[in-house]
Amino acid sequence: MMNASYRPSDTEVAQLMALLQQPGFEVLKKIQMAEVDFFQLDLLNTDPSAENYETLVRTRHSLALAAGMFHQRVTDKIAGYVSELGARREQKQVLADTTENLFE
Repeated sequence: MMNASYRPSDTEVAQLMALLQQPGFEVLKKIQMAEVDFFQLDLLNTDPSAENYETLVRTRHSLALAAGMFHQRVTDKIAGYVSELGARREQKQVLADTTENLFE
């Protein structure tokens, strides 16, 4: 594992937010979901007369499950990062009183 606990910076999350607003992002999501669906189709189209049918079903089930989980985890992480940054930006920040020391 290279960096299983990677956490993007606020700048990188802002870049993700900009990417989410691009019209092509919806196309990318459709392509990704279609690829996940292909893993499921491979599972459903397993030939029951194949000599190693049970092994093929187990293998293809694992692949379909992993593909779906990967897509969902990435989608959830991006949504989490974006909402977290949005919530932090919406918090009112109290600025320090710069005139506090003038009357001493």
